[in-house]
Parts: sequence; structure tokens; C-alpha cells
Amino acid sequence: MDLHTRLQDELKKSSKEQIVKKLGYNSTSKARQALDTFIKCKNLHGWISYGFYDFKYTSVEFVKRLGEILSVSSEDIQVALDRQKVYQKELKRVQSSYIFVQTNFVRAGESIFVLACLSSTRRLALPTEKLLFKTDKEIFEIVSKLIVEHYKRTEGKLLIFGKIDHYQYHHTDNKIYTFGGDGEEIDCEVTQESNATLYVGGKKLW
Repeated sequence: MDLHTRLQDELKKSSKEQIVKKLGYNSTSKARQALDTFIKCKNLHGWISYGFYDFKYTSVEFVKRLGEILSVSSEDIQVALDRQKVYQKELKRVQSSYIFVQTNFVRAGESIFVLACLSSTRRLALPTEKLLFKTDKEIFEIVSKLIVEHYKRTEGKLLIFGKIDHYQYHHTDNKIYTFGGDGEEIDCEVTQESNATLYVGGKKLW
């Protein structure tokens, strides 16, 4: 059983009012709010990535204190927190990856508003959870499959931007690899990735 589930189970069996008192807040309402926020989180990753801080506890400190109150060993808590650090590091590593659809588009009077709205169709998000702790070979297989599916679904062309020339995959090693629509890696020159951006009142909309 993971730490978050264990804490949640212990909370169900405990007096919420007693826990609120033991958390040591000056304000009971603030203690209740902190506890309720933790209970609503789906997992430990969600709680830590949420970045909870209320001038008494950080998200990690809150977990440690709650664990003490619920008689969960400090060793078990630390093991779970260490695993989260590894997970967060790996998540950050793979989140930098994406696929850009290169069509060699050259603007010829198209509305900047329309281009900005459709720019997202040229950047393919990767299934982050499926990339975690995978080897480069496994990741490239996932990327290849996504490209094949995208090329087939779009019939090799994008609205406004035209025929797909190739795909540029940004890997976790900060290198760019090029693929054809058949999902095979190709020896192709990496070209500039242009995206239209629309600002209104100094704020970026797309």
C-alpha cells in the first residue's frame, strides 16, 4: 500500500478534530483547511506537485507531521518521499519531449488569428506517463507509433499548413530526431519550427 493511501485510510479511522488540534496551528479553521486539501488530493505526487505551503508547513513537512500523528513510521514516510523525488525528476525529464509536425509552410496572407489558433496542431504532446523510466529504445518505439497514427489520421496533411514533410522529435537528451510519416527515423535536416503567437493586451492567448 502506498503512503498516500495508507494515510487516507488512517484518517478515516481517526478523529478529525483531534488531528486538527495536533497539527499545531494557531487557527483551527486553517488546520481544517490544510487537512481537507490533503484529503482531496488523489495521490502523494499530486499533493507534492501542488506545492502546498501555508507559512507553517510545506507539502513535505505536512506529510511528515501527519504521519507522526497517525503513527506511521518515519522510515516509511522517508522511503515514500525519496521515491517521489525520483519520480518528480523523471517526470521533469520526459516532460521536455515533444513532436513538431514540419510542413514547410510559408505564410501567404493567412490571418495571424487563424494561424495562432491552429498552431497547436503542429505540436504533438507525448503520453508522459508511458515514457517514465523507459529506455531510449522503448521511447523511440512509442514516438514512432504516435507518428504513424497521426499521419494516418490526418492523411498526411494539416489544415492551413498543408502537406506533412516530416516530424521532428525533441528527445530527453536535448537532441532532435527526424521521422517520416511511416514512423521510421530518417536522415533529414532539422528545420526551424515556426509558431504563430497571438497577444491581446500584452497577454498571450495562443
